Amino acid sequence: MAFRTWQIEEDPGKNAGVSSSTVQAGGNGGIEDAAYEILLQVRDQIILGGIWKYSPEVEAAGREIDHAFQELVVGAVAGDLSGIRKACEVWKTAGTGRR
Repeated sequence: MAFRTWQIEEDPGKNAGVSSSTVQAGGNGGIEDAAYEILLQVRDQIILGGIWKYSPEVEAAGREIDHAFQELVVGAVAGDLSGIRKACEVWKTAGTGRR
């Protein structure tokens, strides 16, 4: 499964831009791919909305996504994707000001 990584390009006083490149995910159809799909759906919603403002809250939300993903990978949440979904929604709200 190919997915896009993206990076925020900060420009003080303006909305941050987004650049992307294609990389390869695990592709095994497992829980990790499902988690990536959730992240990518939220990312696409952000891009379509056209607004992204970087802040300490965005950075903290990104760390929460990483934490939720790590819990999923090590089996601490037994295949429950709700942590990823919640963390991604917090991240989107933090960066866009929209739900």
